[in-house]
Amino acid sequence: MEGKQQFLLNRLKWVSFYRVIIAFCSLLLLIFWKSRVDVIPESSYFITILIFIFAISIAYGIFIRKTKKPFLLIILQITIDLLVISFIVIATAGVESPFIFFYAFIILESGIFFAKKGAYTASLVNVFCIGLIFFFQYKPFYPFNRLLSTRIVYASQELFYSFSIFSLEFLILGLLVGYLTSEAAKMRENLAESEAKVYDLEYLKSAILSGINEGLVVFDGEKVTYINEVAKGILNKISTGNHEEVFRKVFADEIEEAKKQRGIIKFEKRLPAVTGENMWLAFTISPLMDHNNVIIGNLISLQDLTNYKDMEEKLRINDKFAFIGKLSAVIAHEIRNPLASLRGSIEFLRENTPLDEDNKKVFAIVSREIDRLNGFITDFLSYSRVSELNKTKIYLKNLINEVWFELLFSLEDKDKIKFRYIGGDPVFYGDPNQMRQVFFNLFLNAIEVIEAKGVEGEVVVNVQEEKNHINISVEDNGGGVDETVVDKIFDPFFTTKKGGTGLGLAVVYKVVNEHGGKITVRNGERGAIFNMRFEI
Repeated sequence: MEGKQQFLLNRLKWVSFYRVIIAFCSLLLLIFWKSRVDVIPESSYFITILIFIFAISIAYGIFIRKTKKPFLLIILQITIDLLVISFIVIATAGVESPFIFFYAFIILESGIFFAKKGAYTASLVNVFCIGLIFFFQYKPFYPFNRLLSTRIVYASQELFYSFSIFSLEFLILGLLVGYLTSEAAKMRENLAESEAKVYDLEYLKSAILSGINEGLVVFDGEKVTYINEVAKGILNKISTGNHEEVFRKVFADEIEEAKKQRGIIKFEKRLPAVTGENMWLAFTISPLMDHNNVIIGNLISLQDLTNYKDMEEKLRINDKFAFIGKLSAVIAHEIRNPLASLRGSIEFLRENTPLDEDNKKVFAIVSREIDRLNGFITDFLSYSRVSELNKTKIYLKNLINEVWFELLFSLEDKDKIKFRYIGGDPVFYGDPNQMRQVFFNLFLNAIEVIEAKGVEGEVVVNVQEEKNHINISVEDNGGGVDETVVDKIFDPFFTTKKGGTGLGLAVVYKVVNEHGGKITVRNGERGAIFNMRFEI
């Protein structure tokens, strides 16, 4: 159905409903007047009219549901209403009828359906009908003697006066209704245009906000009132709960700070993702204010900086690798060779020179320290050397259990630290020797941390296989890593341990990267959690 016909049909339904209400109340009022004033000796007319109005209303209701051409039904309805009103006026003393004002409903009804033209036409038709009734009432053959018990004779001047007054009222009402309905039609057109513009602007706004490669959220302190798809994707990586809970827990301090400063706040934050890895997010919080300069919420923009931070970290560490590569050549030539000469000289002196016990101890200390320094240089050169991967099929569960079993014999109290493996036995293609070194270093790091804490420890390895990835986490209960050094923990020569070389975790990082993987560290409830992710 076309828009105009649907518009007429909707108005027809409402007009039909209100006509029944008005007619019912008016006729009840008429019967009440008759019973009290007794100006109308017979009430059968009104009962017949009441039944007729309800009957045609039911018929209208049936036709409205089935009609596809409401225009004809509207014309029929207005015509029948006009005839019913005329009959009521005739039956209630004509010129003295209290129901002549019912003709105003014809003007209103026509104006509602057909605007200005309908109101003008209805007012002229009303003037014609009232004039016809007054004319027949004045002439002797007027049939009022059948409707009224008393024949009332009016002078022509009195009828003409009443006719003039009512005609003027109908014409003025027609002009007024025509003007109002015309203005209402213009307002509807303007409103429809405005709604279309608002819809277009809303669609354009949604398209722009959805197309921005940045998360946007409007948060009023209690609930999220707007969030685009990018922001949904970012927040879903942080938590599986509702977005309001994320903002209340994770960003409460920053939002409160933005309210205090009443200005824009920018910051970066590292958060644990649901996958176990760390995420770096950049936030900009801007307070939203109403016309009274009262803060009503916050506009929060989100950017996932994880890939950027990873690249930045790789570049930073690669720069160190490049420096170490140059340094290793110098160390191999300028330090290791003299160390070999020094070691040989010490051995020669110890074998060819008579020494007392104290001197023997001094020579032993010098030889041991030279060996320790030489071992460090060997580790350093091994670390800085670019190695070729001899990839083969690795059953991770077996490899991890073997590494732990080998390391277990180096512990003084083998029952003090427990080991737990969670997950299946996925197949991974890599260099077995280098992957052994990865788990050896991680396990050794966990054991040293647990022993330093002096607690009964547990090392948990969780291996989960996804569609295209293998996720491996190594967790201990040693209390975790100081947040101030998390970013440096994989740096070569960085260590927080007394006597540490700072190469253990650096080797882990290097091997994982050479296998195309990614490693991160975060603090869990019990201790540090190292997460590794490899493509398969």
